[in-house]
Amino acid sequence: MTTVTLLHPGAMGAEVGAQAHRAGTRVLHVPTGRGSASVERARKAGLEAAESLGSALAVSDLVLSICPPHAAEDVAREVLEHAFTGVYVEANAISPDRALRIDAACRERGVVMVDGSIIGAPPPPDRTAPRGST
Repeated sequence: MTTVTLLHPGAMGAEVGAQAHRAGTRVLHVPTGRGSASVERARKAGLEAAESLGSALAVSDLVLSICPPHAAEDVAREVLEHAFTGVYVEANAISPDRALRIDAACRERGVVMVDGSIIGAPPPPDRTAPRGST
């Protein structure tokens, strides 16, 4: 089973995490330092609370960064301070320059970065396919 650490379960992140959870993926989140609304969204989405970022990363194959674009580099730096060597999915709507800086930092640590920007509103919870799919 694939294990994903989702950073962070905001309105978009929680819905994307819920989709992954429904597909059979183990999705972790780190409630430490998050607001009660984020923690509740994660619970409703079926995400599993991890004790710490380090403990989540230790068992994860993939990190999915879904945060406000201005925080993307800080989130990446925080992940890269740990011994994570999986795939880092940068899913924020960030500039090409910012994506290149995150990619360079990932490569320095042997982490593969995938730029997969999410743009638009969160998927509705009753959907199992993207908009426009049949």
